[in-house]
Amino acid sequence: MKDKIFFGVGCFHFGLRKLPTPSFEGSKFLEELRTALQNVPNLNGIEIDASPDFIEDVTETNDVDSEEVVPSLHDGHPPLPNPTFLDIVFDIYIPFRIQAELLEREEEDVWTYTEHFRVYIHYTYHFPVAFVQMVDPSKPPFAAHDGVVVVRKFLEMELEEDDTNISFQTLGPSPFHASFTVAPGDFSSEEKQGLQYDATTRQSIGYADIVFSYNKLRFKNPQAAAESIFEEIAGELGFFYQVVGMRVQLSEAWEPVEGLVDKLVEKRNTKSWLRRIAGWFSISAELNDAVTGLVNFKSRQISADSFLQKYYRSTYSRGLQTVFQSFVDEEMEDRYPYPTDELAKITEFLEARRVKSVESFVVILAAIIGGVVGSLVTIYLSSPKP
Repeated sequence: MKDKIFFGVGCFHFGLRKLPTPSFEGSKFLEELRTALQNVPNLNGIEIDASPDFIEDVTETNDVDSEEVVPSLHDGHPPLPNPTFLDIVFDIYIPFRIQAELLEREEEDVWTYTEHFRVYIHYTYHFPVAFVQMVDPSKPPFAAHDGVVVVRKFLEMELEEDDTNISFQTLGPSPFHASFTVAPGDFSSEEKQGLQYDATTRQSIGYADIVFSYNKLRFKNPQAAAESIFEEIAGELGFFYQVVGMRVQLSEAWEPVEGLVDKLVEKRNTKSWLRRIAGWFSISAELNDAVTGLVNFKSRQISADSFLQKYYRSTYSRGLQTVFQSFVDEEMEDRYPYPTDELAKITEFLEARRVKSVESFVVILAAIIGGVVGSLVTIYLSSPKP
């Protein structure tokens, strides 16, 4: 057990509950972050390493309504603040009794096999990545990714009512759908001698098992190997979570567009002819809103696809050692096929029916008015003159 490291992966971020005014200072944020972490029971060994640019950064926020909801990682938005470099490390002790409550299991079914966790959060160019290590487990964890769930729920519980302005945020899937092991490997062959590590993935119906074999000639112990591997794979995992985040954002942006079209169809399907006619006169603005929403959404979708394709190529076309391409491919292919073209046709149909119905109504109304006027004229002309 001493020669192996077990860990899970998630997407954790310490953001803001409210955006301070009149300015936002990186150094003040880091001070408040340290205070928030120190307030968490059984959490110690805090290390925070940030870039000088972020520490010295001061952003004017006078024009921002501090009461507005700050964009959150929960909703797929990029982390705020989003430093160019930030590493957060801490140790946390969570008794088996608490783990069982958080996992909603019996205590004997807690499969982390440890009460001690070490958390590494790396802020990458894309999204932050959290590595949750099971420290000195009594036996190999049956599901190392459970450690991510335990730590996430514990931090959510402890920081929910915290007095600081720090908001603990996560993005799913958290945990990443794999359990990880770092173990010494055989690098005696000529083609492997120059490598620091090698990765083997075993897929299954549930979570995958990924084993990082490290070169013992390059690292003094498995802990050093694991920390080096964390730095190596963080960028690729950060891109994975960027894909997830953009998918979540598109999903949220789609809901009001779909709701507008549903409302239009509902008005069209009313049984009362008079109400339907009255509705055609009132939905012109709503139709315009729906069309505008569809156009804006389609533009946003195209922009997101272009962005992801650009960084996908830069990540996987340089011949670098990568591990998670199949997971990224699956996430990019698994995006919901938004029926923008189909809804655009529905709005076109509704607009055509609206125009036709209004024209028909005007013709009928003109005929009725003409008939009434003609009858009145006839009555007037045929009535006896005084």
